[in-house]
Amino acid sequence: MFALAAVLASAPALAQSNGAPTPPPANTTPPIAPAPPKDPLQPPLLTQETLGLSVGGVGAIGFLVGAGLGITATIKKGESSVGGHCIGNLCDRTGAALLNTSIDYGNWSTVMFVAGSVLFAGGIVLMATAPVDGIAPNAAPSLTPAPRPVPASARLVLGPGSLVLTGQW
Repeated sequence: MFALAAVLASAPALAQSNGAPTPPPANTTPPIAPAPPKDPLQPPLLTQETLGLSVGGVGAIGFLVGAGLGITATIKKGESSVGGHCIGNLCDRTGAALLNTSIDYGNWSTVMFVAGSVLFAGGIVLMATAPVDGIAPNAAPSLTPAPRPVPASARLVLGPGSLVLTGQW
């Protein structure tokens, strides 16, 4: 009786498949494909390069903020003389308030210009001094040495009645 129940239970599956294997149930998830390998010819973005990009970007933003503050300072100074609030160095209360605001914006503009310029230049220096061959400092050394570029040099010679610039690139 037990064998008969097993045959009857499998009969609908055999009738549907006509002897072919049954497909897997629809609720299974497909396998996850592995990540593609990294390109060995592309150098990794090193920490110094990332830091250089970040510092330079902050410097550029500071420079732009300084420009905006400078424009605002110029507008406030113009508003102080409109309507006769300031004539030369003599100002009423409204003109004096606008002129003081203009001076404050101008001072902050100068600070942001200088800070932005220093940070931007620092970012350029960090990017320029990053390793050229793209090998991280902690990477395993290669058996073949990397080709080294020919160093550039320049020399300025000052002589009696002459100034000579020589160089090698």
